[in-house]
Amino acid sequence: MTAIHFPFNLQKYRKARNLSQEDLAEKLQVSRQAVAKWEKGANYPDILNLTLLADIFGVTVDALIYGNECTETAGTLPAFPLSAQKLAEFLLIAKKNSYAGNGAEEKQPCRPLSHDFIYEDEDFLYLDTYLGGTAFSGEEAVWEKQQDKRVPIWSMNYAGRILADGFNSRFLKEALSHVQKEAPFRGPELYRKGEYVYHCSQQGNMQWFQGREEIYYRNQKVYECEFHGGRWHSPATPLFMQFQRKPVRILEKSHLFLSELVNSHSFRFDTKLLKLPDRIFDAADPEGQMP
Repeated sequence: MTAIHFPFNLQKYRKARNLSQEDLAEKLQVSRQAVAKWEKGANYPDILNLTLLADIFGVTVDALIYGNECTETAGTLPAFPLSAQKLAEFLLIAKKNSYAGNGAEEKQPCRPLSHDFIYEDEDFLYLDTYLGGTAFSGEEAVWEKQQDKRVPIWSMNYAGRILADGFNSRFLKEALSHVQKEAPFRGPELYRKGEYVYHCSQQGNMQWFQGREEIYYRNQKVYECEFHGGRWHSPATPLFMQFQRKPVRILEKSHLFLSELVNSHSFRFDTKLLKLPDRIFDAADPEGQMP
């Protein structure tokens, strides 16, 4: 039988990341005494806190319990280069003024029956558009304003679903409103309120990232969502990249199409071209709203 080394490993990983017991307790939203008991072997965390600990330390649960460090999960996200800091700061403001902040939904969506949120300042324009309800998928994108045009520079795709009746959209929005500058993709690593727990694990940086978020209610998972995305190109350079020392044109039809919509300031489809009755764009969709 494999020996359990959880108390020793917990203390080892905590100290390796320069975290005090109080610091770790605050991240988990438990008492310092609980962490102290775990490190003494007097008690053990439940499965949820065990998973959160593994994510915080960037190791597998197996490594945390048994000391098998053959595989690591996402660790600390790399620091953003200076050129990405301004974009990260804009994303924080945009997200808090759109879906997460109960911002107004656009009356004229960019796609049939989609739900769109737009925010802009002097330098950037942000669009969040999604389809669906209890199961949904969408995309967030940012364009940089350059003279008389808008150039797409960042995007993120996401897809998720509601798993049980205990899901609360207000709690999700509240968690997303606590998005961090170090990882301005979804919500914080951990957020708790009452019997709800939001957990987000992610890896990468603004150039290329992926992650997953979950919500638990009374220790039951009621919601899950996966996301990934990254930077398109440096705002100061054209839409070209070097691949094996050869220039390769970045072709992304969906983004170019959205870019044309943004540049034309039009977020409404030509219903004649689509051969759909105009009323389909104005009719309320009872299942189209995310709960």
